[in-house]
Amino acid sequence: MTLMRFSSIDDLNRWMNSPARKALLEESKDLVAASYQHRVDTSFPGWVPTDPASGQAPPNWKVTMLVLLGLYPIVCLEILFLMKRLGQLGLKSALAGFVGNAISVTLVAYVTMPYLVRWLNWWLLPKPDAPKNVHWKGTLVVFALYALSVAIFWKFM
Repeated sequence: MTLMRFSSIDDLNRWMNSPARKALLEESKDLVAASYQHRVDTSFPGWVPTDPASGQAPPNWKVTMLVLLGLYPIVCLEILFLMKRLGQLGLKSALAGFVGNAISVTLVAYVTMPYLVRWLNWWLLPKPDAPKNVHWKGTLVVFALYALSVAIFWKFM
C-alpha cells in the first residue's frame, strides 16, 4: 500500500498528470495485482459533501468550524450529565472518556453534522453566482451560534 500526501490540490494534480508518475505506473504494471485510488480533499471526509458542480470539497476551515459547532453542545451535555453518571458507576476516567468520545463522534457524524451541512450549505458550498460576501456572512452566523452555545451552557457549567 502506498499513501501519499500533498501540500496542495495543485501539487496533487501536477503529480497525477506528470510523466514521472505515468512512467512509474507503466513500469510497475506487471508487479501490481490491483490498484485503487482514493482522494481525500478534506480533514473530515464523509462528514461533508463535495460540490456536485465542481467536485471540490469545502475549505477545511469551514468544515472545522461546523464540527466545533456540532461538537461543543454534545460535549457540554456529556460533562453535565454523562460523566457524573459514569463516575457513579465506578468507571475509571480513561474508560469514561472513551465512552464519552465514542458517543460524541457518533452524534456529530449522524446527527449534528448532517443537520449543520444542510442548514449552512449556502455558506459551505456557495453557488457560483452567490454574492462574494457569502463567506464572511456565513462565518458571522457560525460565530453567533458559537456565542449562543456558550451563553446557553454558561449558567450550567
